Amino acid sequence: MKPATSTRLARTRLVGTKLRDSLFGLLRGPANAQEEGDVDGIRRAMLAALGDDAGADLAQVERQILFAADLEALWYTRSALMHAIATTRGESHARGSLARISQLFPKSNPLFRHRTSGVRHH
Repeated sequence: MKPATSTRLARTRLVGTKLRDSLFGLLRGPANAQEEGDVDGIRRAMLAALGDDAGADLAQVERQILFAADLEALWYTRSALMHAIATTRGESHARGSLARISQLFPKSNPLFRHRTSGVRHH
């Protein structure tokens, strides 16, 4: 694992801990262990897809991913991630990355049943 990736993952764990300890976390109530694991895993996958060379222009997307409080927030961050990946590596790479990430969301939640990267097929 590259040093930048491990640093980003360490930051992810720190941010996740801070979010759980925050007032929002207290008001939201205890998250079940399954959802918490899903959030962490999806967050790591999104950060990995963003890449290690995330410069200042991609920092906003990285922050959105890091500070997403739950699965729903991560779900809605996919469009910003798609744009960031398409800008740096091309649309084809971005579509493939988003398709893989979208499959990580739980099928049991109706919000995540429609698994596309935002592209409609006619």
